[in-house]
Amino acid sequence: MAAGHSVVQDRSQGVVLDLTGARPGELVLDLCAAPGGKALALVDRGCRVVAADAAFDEAVRAVCADLAAQLLTDADDGIL
Repeated sequence: MAAGHSVVQDRSQGVVLDLTGARPGELVLDLCAAPGGKALALVDRGCRVVAADAAFDEAVRAVCADLAAQLLTDADDGIL
């Protein structure tokens, strides 16, 4: 986990993702983004994500760093 290869989530986060009905290529606005599990999962599903969280500025910066790292990994793997 420390290397960023996995993210711990509880069932409620997965339910939220399923309820969005978001499909690959769609733009999703995550206004409660910290700590970033939902946003990362949406990116993994092929969605474009705008993430924000007023209460956790530092956490949102971490989310952005995680998303950037994931995008670079996906690009290296030829996924994008």
